[in-house]
Amino acid sequence: MEVLAQRIVAEGLSVRASEEAVVLLNRGDSMNVSRATPRVAPQFIEVADRLGDRLETKVNITVGKKKGKLSVEFANQDDLNRILSLLGVESPAE
Repeated sequence: MEVLAQRIVAEGLSVRASEEAVVLLNRGDSMNVSRATPRVAPQFIEVADRLGDRLETKVNITVGKKKGKLSVEFANQDDLNRILSLLGVESPAE
């Protein structure tokens, strides 16, 4: 647990990433350091967490040298429609 706590602090893992790491550890999976996510500025992690909380789904922000990417996960068409509605975007006709 101490190693996991040190990793969470060192990598600045979000709450969701920390929870996932705990689940993997409890399942007996090894924590592969080479799969560590690239460092993202804390303000981007905070924005992703807040947006994820608002949309009730996982939101990721990745930042490259010249541009960034925001991704929002959804489970199915109904979930996508729910998220679009929260964002004020009209759902596509089915």
